Amino acid sequence: MTIFFDTSVLLDVLLDRAQANPGLALLERARGGVVEGAVTPTVLTNTFYVGRSTAGSGIASDFIESAMSFLDVASVSHAGAVRAVRRYDDFEDGCIGEAAAE
Repeated sequence: MTIFFDTSVLLDVLLDRAQANPGLALLERARGGVVEGAVTPTVLTNTFYVGRSTAGSGIASDFIESAMSFLDVASVSHAGAVRAVRRYDDFEDGCIGEAAAE
């Protein structure tokens, strides 16, 4: 089983938000090899961008580097991005869904 993580889940964990526990538990399962974890490149860039402005550049960089040590980075094709923008209300979720399907 592969779990795709979105920006909100990573930011919850990075910024230690109140709702971080479910995402943290899933990330720990991915880190431990119990499940496969994946993100799209945009999830990483958006997490870094917001994390840098909120928690600081060093903390954001360390978090992204750690995440990339156990999460796969899945791409979405041009056709997948077109499907995502046409079929999904949330474009990020659409790109994640299309990356998972591809």
